Amino acid sequence: MARTRTRGARRRPGGDREAGRWRSASTRVKALVLTVAGLMLAWGVNAAMPGLVDTGSRILGRPELEVTVLAADSFESELQQAFVGTFLWAENAESAPIPRDHADGDAVPTFDTFADGYGRGAVDAGQSVVRVQLGSSSGERININRIAVDVVSRRDPLRRLHVIPDGGLGGTLDVRYLFVALDDETATWVDGAGRPVPPPSLFVEGGETETIDVKASATQGDFDWRLEVSYSTEDGKTGTKVVRPPWDSSFRTSSLQNAATFVVGQSCVESARPGPRLCGRWEPPESRPQPDWVDDD
Repeated sequence: MARTRTRGARRRPGGDREAGRWRSASTRVKALVLTVAGLMLAWGVNAAMPGLVDTGSRILGRPELEVTVLAADSFESELQQAFVGTFLWAENAESAPIPRDHADGDAVPTFDTFADGYGRGAVDAGQSVVRVQLGSSSGERININRIAVDVVSRRDPLRRLHVIPDGGLGGTLDVRYLFVALDDETATWVDGAGRPVPPPSLFVEGGETETIDVKASATQGDFDWRLEVSYSTEDGKTGTKVVRPPWDSSFRTSSLQNAATFVVGQSCVESARPGPRLCGRWEPPESRPQPDWVDDD
């Protein structure tokens, strides 16, 4: 009895190779999609929850450089001896002082903290003083190789009211000092009196911290700026940490050429440059009519 054979479907020449190419291409596309998705997820996590990324680094045992930034009203430093904690007040701010209303020096509005002033649009007048504290998250030694200034943007000096209150800030502390010239985009190590000194050898390990007081000065412009700290670990790994204030994405300092300077109870002087008048009808106390009970003698 004859056997019947069932013949399979006839294959096209090169069919296996073509199918293989399709499978290979499909695999590459899937891998690319997964890679992009992973990068987007990592970016989202880092943007929304940066602390989670830092925590993960510590769990894995990788040494990380920790940075803490303090505003000038949170500490005392030799660099503050020539620094008065003053602001260029925000434009059209409801709380901004009107010079003629405070010529006698009473009831001058102030901010509860520097961060409160920054949050309401105030800008450091002429110079900024901040304290930067560096530490090692894992306790392992981290060498601080370089600290540089990064000027993010530069504009013309602000046209705002510069209010100088009575008194100022002062004090001493044994820390490192760094002077930042924003116009030149340079950072120079100095002593407490502002004299240049050789760059120190800096490192952090264990529970110790390195404290650096930074004084940034602007003479010809309105600057947004940050610091960049380059560091390395004992196993040869390197990194850069961007130092920014906790209240904003960058520090901001403006020179005073366009500002009107109001010394509370003493004077209000407009900028010599053309622009809106900010002093109003302010008059020095001695030019105003005196009460009958005031003794000229």
